[in-house]
Amino acid sequence: MALLSSFATWSVGFIARPIGALLFGWIGDRKGRKVVMISTIILMGASTTLIGLIPSYATIGLWAPACLVLLRFTQGLGAGAELSGGTVMLGEYTPVERRGLVSSVIALGSNSGTLIASLVWLAVIQMDKATLLDWGWRIPLLSSVLIAAVALWIRRHLRETPVFERQQAELQAQRHETLAQSATQPDSRSFWQRSRAFWTMVGLRIGENGPSYLAQGFIVGYVAKVLMLDKSVPTTAVFIASLLGFLIIPFAGWLSDRFGRRITYRGFCLLLMVYAWPAFSLMDSREPAIVIPVIVVGMALASLGIFGVQAAWGVEMFGVKHRYTKMAVAKELGSILSGGTAPLVAAALL
Repeated sequence: MALLSSFATWSVGFIARPIGALLFGWIGDRKGRKVVMISTIILMGASTTLIGLIPSYATIGLWAPACLVLLRFTQGLGAGAELSGGTVMLGEYTPVERRGLVSSVIALGSNSGTLIASLVWLAVIQMDKATLLDWGWRIPLLSSVLIAAVALWIRRHLRETPVFERQQAELQAQRHETLAQSATQPDSRSFWQRSRAFWTMVGLRIGENGPSYLAQGFIVGYVAKVLMLDKSVPTTAVFIASLLGFLIIPFAGWLSDRFGRRITYRGFCLLLMVYAWPAFSLMDSREPAIVIPVIVVGMALASLGIFGVQAAWGVEMFGVKHRYTKMAVAKELGSILSGGTAPLVAAALL
């Protein structure tokens, strides 16, 4: 029940993500990518830090879980446009022949966060249980303010993408030329003009995000709470996989440049499907020497290889006018249908 409750709280952030994607995506398509990238890191950094400052249940009662849910929601609002914003910016800067490799840097950024988080958690779990439950759990959350500050400094020095600036200039010229006509005739290029691409992106995200959060979230809880292995076992596996990610992610991006996005994506998905069944059987051995490599390989296929291809493919699906909004909403809808619910469903089935 404790595992189920923790994943239920986790899912709250995913409910907010499509809302944040729609809101910030709309701003990003009209005001620019940079302003959204600055706004989302402030929102996410503040929310995460404030979670680490929530008083205990013994101090403020039901306000403690209420504050947690509220801050998880605001955290999700920022996260809803965060990843897509970086993907769109980098993809619009990069020539198509190298877009897979260069855009995979976005996945490397996410992987770096996982690496740092696993390192911090490896240090935190060395505390005794009483200390960890009392105040130790706050350390990873409070330390996020440092990462957010560095990210904010970097983003303040970003330049808007030439693709967006050129598109805005063209739109402005069109408004001047067709002002009288546009007053009586609506723009036929509606938001849903390329609905097939939108739903394709939703499907791609489902195929990546669900397995990713099962590998990084549910499996960690499963190994510690069900298999009763030491918490350092799954955390060590996540750390090793994150290190390997610095090779796997750009390699996946390069493969997509060489052989195409579709065939590379399908190849990683097929490997993951074949791997899933024996993986759980192997973990039931409860041997750390077996469990750790099983998790590492699962993450390499689910959250590293597939993720490395997804960024460039997503940018290429949509036109500039609604690219940020469509990509962000499609991704986060896929996330809420998979990443936000897969660990919850898996925990409920135990």
